[in-house]
Amino acid sequence: MYHLVIQKLQGTIKAESEVGVVTKFVMTFPAIKESKDEVYDNDKPN
Repeated sequence: MYHLVIQKLQGTIKAESEVGVVTKFVMTFPAIKESKDEVYDNDKPN
């Protein structure tokens, strides 16, 4: 997961934790501008 997010997708992973309450992992990814010729169908593999 780390390699995919950091190196392939150029994102970041941040962990936030409060003992006995919650642990949260925040993943951020850079925005991309889609070409009007690009169409994605999330139900089909790339």
